[in-house]
Amino acid sequence: MINEYVQMSKMDQAVAYAFRPEVTQANLPMLMSNDPPLEDYRVMALVLSVKNPRDKTKTIKYSGKDTAVSYHRLCLCRDLDSGEEFYFLTTNPTQTASIFPLFRQSQLHGAFIALLEPIYKQNKILEIPLLTLKEAISPATINLAKILLNDIIPDPGSNLITTFLFATIQLSLVQCKFLSGCPAPFCDGYHGAEILCPAPQAQSSGSLQMALSCLVSVPNTPLKLVSHISASLAKYFIAHNSLTKRNLDIPLLKVSIRQTVQYYAERNVRWLIGGWYKRNVERGTTKLHISTIRPETVLPEAPLFSTEVPEPANIEAGPVERRQRARRFEDENVPGPAPPHVEPPARAPPAPRRQRAADDAPAQEQGQEAAGKRPRGE
Repeated sequence: MINEYVQMSKMDQAVAYAFRPEVTQANLPMLMSNDPPLEDYRVMALVLSVKNPRDKTKTIKYSGKDTAVSYHRLCLCRDLDSGEEFYFLTTNPTQTASIFPLFRQSQLHGAFIALLEPIYKQNKILEIPLLTLKEAISPATINLAKILLNDIIPDPGSNLITTFLFATIQLSLVQCKFLSGCPAPFCDGYHGAEILCPAPQAQSSGSLQMALSCLVSVPNTPLKLVSHISASLAKYFIAHNSLTKRNLDIPLLKVSIRQTVQYYAERNVRWLIGGWYKRNVERGTTKLHISTIRPETVLPEAPLFSTEVPEPANIEAGPVERRQRARRFEDENVPGPAPPHVEPPARAPPAPRRQRAADDAPAQEQGQEAAGKRPRGE
């Protein structure tokens, strides 16, 4: 039914269809049980990875047998209710277009989604359940109190894929840069030039999409200088009027980002960080990927970096504002040519002292005569 609404260009109704009152919440263990739900259910998930690989063949287990299956797009997700990971895929461009129509001009990588009535058919990829979809996926608004968060990032152990989603106040973003990202909002600017964009068709945000590149660290976790690139992350630190600028003042940007992180920490607002591990069996190594970083609550008053210098306010400015104002003051007060010299008008020389005394005498006598004529009662 979602696809029917899409074909009629009724996108709002398409999104709302997955959230009808009669639709119940389900999770991956329920779908894999002996008594799975049959209809009017949805699974809420976080999209951790969307791949458009050059080699479009993966091996899946079907009824215990290894089978090579060609696919067009492959998505790794985390079930928000159980915290377990699963895959879904599309096998051709037509199916891809039918699964992603509500994300034609919006972000999917790192987004929360709703899957209406997915089915588990005993298939797996890398020992991870593979779900089959018959309806388009939908954007979702999440109640953070109802999702399962990790207390700590789990140890991947012998698992080939391990996902995580946790919240922290302590966040460090270093070596920050502002890069020209992929113009497709779908991928969030996450991939490099050597990777094919996973967008199902040519997308454009309508303007240059810049992405924030940084190294992420969180104390007492495996996150230590982990590389992350994201266009959506930039929006929490950079003002809208500066998101399309190429040449930002990077030293000022770094100071501003630290101020913003501190602003959220002082108000006890945590950052949600979601991602996944992938273990390379042949090399014996494990690589950690960050898929999303976002505050639990966006604070509209949080400081944002801007290329436009604000007018001085009646509050104490931070280091970024002080340096911006100082630079503006210097620009507006560049020394110019000196004004022409004008001689002041000549003043008459003072009169001799004796002459001034003589001139004042009559006035003093007139004052004494006036005082002598006052009535006695005064």
